[in-house]
Amino acid sequence: MSFTQAVVLAVVQGLTEFLPVSSSAHLVLVPYLMGWPEPSLPFAVALHAGTLLSLLAYFRRELSELAGAVLGRLGEGKAKAARRFIALLVIGTVPAALAGVLLKPVVEQAFSSPRITSVFLVLNGAALAGAEAIGARRIARANSLKRISPRQALVSGLGQAFAIFPGISRSGSTIAAAMAAGVERSPAATFSFFLAIPTIAGAVLVEAGAILSSPGIGRGGGLLPLAAAVLTSALVGYAAIDFFLTRVSRSGLAPYARYCLAAGLLALFASYLVLG
Repeated sequence: MSFTQAVVLAVVQGLTEFLPVSSSAHLVLVPYLMGWPEPSLPFAVALHAGTLLSLLAYFRRELSELAGAVLGRLGEGKAKAARRFIALLVIGTVPAALAGVLLKPVVEQAFSSPRITSVFLVLNGAALAGAEAIGARRIARANSLKRISPRQALVSGLGQAFAIFPGISRSGSTIAAAMAAGVERSPAATFSFFLAIPTIAGAVLVEAGAILSSPGIGRGGGLLPLAAAVLTSALVGYAAIDFFLTRVSRSGLAPYARYCLAAGLLALFASYLVLG
């Protein structure tokens, strides 16, 4: 993979990891449509490491407070609220962890098929549209992070479990599931991004050996594109988080639903032209 290709895919990853349009789908479809080499596992893991850095930087104050609660450095009131939020993150993370272990062979096969990815992208758009329709017709019971219940955290986590398939957006599925469970858009989006921290960190740690043992990295030839990709995905990801969180309460999920439906159908049509 050339330096330019690495940076372009890093921009794609940074944008689509946090906008609910599926980064995995774009990392499959963009190289496929451009005729570029399929991104290797070490490269994909490195891109996710970059977006993990953007999450840690964006939520650094909140994460510092959570760490303070664990270490006993907060007052009892703040510590109790922080421990409750940590428990919600654990509840929401378990479904995705189990799905990643149990369905890994099936998911790896799906990543090799642009056609399957396109279908999942269409389904992702339908899920976003459905969540927006449901959310517009009901009074949300949770309009802040503090009011999210364990049940709502679990439902959001179940949505995240589906995001192991390419084409299903991790942020989109968790937000859609949370909204269906009665959480307003803004806290649903924020909780989704917090859920991404342990999920992405776990995936990066599990696959870190793949980066270190990669022949291209070992020779040093791929180190510069890899470093540029990590930095680019981190910077673009930070901007994407801020963009989405400041606009989701007003714009909703409908624009992203339309994009996923259109992009998925076009990619599906292109796959039939190319593959027959």
